[in-house]
Amino acid sequence: MNKNALACLLAFSIAAPSLAFADAPFGLTWGMSKAELEGQGVALSPEASGEGLESYSTDLLPIDLSNADFYLLYFGKDRGLQKVSMASDNISNDIYGTKGKEAYDRLKTALTEKYGDPIESFSTIGGKLWKDADEFYQCLAYDGCGIWASFFENKESNEFIGLELKGLNRGEGYLTLAYDGPEWGTVLSERDAETASQDSSAL
Repeated sequence: MNKNALACLLAFSIAAPSLAFADAPFGLTWGMSKAELEGQGVALSPEASGEGLESYSTDLLPIDLSNADFYLLYFGKDRGLQKVSMASDNISNDIYGTKGKEAYDRLKTALTEKYGDPIESFSTIGGKLWKDADEFYQCLAYDGCGIWASFFENKESNEFIGLELKGLNRGEGYLTLAYDGPEWGTVLSERDAETASQDSSAL
C-alpha cells in the first residue's frame, strides 16, 4: 500500500467540501454500515477512529476500478458510509508525466460524461522550483509548484467529486479520486461539535 497516498487521502478527507453525489461509487450504497459491507466479503482494516468518524482501508470493493491500489471508507456515527476515496497504483518510469496525464484524462472524460463538465479544472506546472519538462512529478509533489486536478458539482443536489494527479518522486506519481456522501457535511459538523464539547469539558 502506498503510505504517501494514504496520508494524502486522510488529509484531503478532513479538508474537502461537504458536498455529495446521490449514488455511491464502486458498487457501494451511501449510509451502509461497516457490518453490511463486511457481509459482502469486503475485508476492512481500521485506519482512524474518534469524534463520531471511523475510517477503514481495503484493497477490494464490490466493483473495482482497474488501476486502484486501495480505498479509504469513512463511516459517520449513526450515518453509515459517507465518504469514499481511492488511490491508484503508482505510475512509474514516466519522466514527462505522459502516462499519468493519459490515465487522468481517461477518468476525467468518464466523469464528465456522467456528471457534466467540471466546475474547476487545473493543469498548472512550474510555479516554483521544478520548472523543467522532466520534473513533472517533482513539481506536483512540491507545494505551490503545480496542480493537476478536476472537481465536479451538481448544484441542485450539492454533489462533489475530486480527481487529482499527485507526484511522489522523479518519474513517479499516482491518482486520487474522492467522493462525498449525502451526509458528509453533517458528519463533519457533528465531529467538530463533539470535539468542541470534549475541549470544553477539559478546561
